[in-house]
Amino acid sequence: MSHRAMACLAVAALALAGCQAGSPMYVWHAPSARASDGQIDALNQAVMLVGQRQYADAADKLSALLAGLRTAGDRQRSAEAMFWLGYCYEKQGGPDVAATWYRRAVRVYPWTPAARLAAERLRHLGPARPPPPERPAATAAE
Repeated sequence: MSHRAMACLAVAALALAGCQAGSPMYVWHAPSARASDGQIDALNQAVMLVGQRQYADAADKLSALLAGLRTAGDRQRSAEAMFWLGYCYEKQGGPDVAATWYRRAVRVYPWTPAARLAAERLRHLGPARPPPPERPAATAAE
């Protein structure tokens, strides 16, 4: 069998196995740092507020917490905070703001479980809605 035929068979075998030729089987990500115990407690409290449907209070707590989580380098919990922020805004009737937080989680931390949940919520929200049309300015004759 020729060298070219062997290469084609290898690519076909990879494709059948669900892999792409030349792509790694595993993508390595540097380990995430750990947030402080206080930050972890604050995140858990915010999630409890979400469970109690206190979305505004939870969003306030998450907004205050997010910068600290990112500074600490805890990517998993930063992604979780972004997801829960989006969820709070979604439940408060702000789908556009929610979608912004969901997209941010997917873009910045795509390998995290929170990003996968955010992607699901984005699909649930549907395509981005265009802003409402502007009303024409009143004329002097009116």
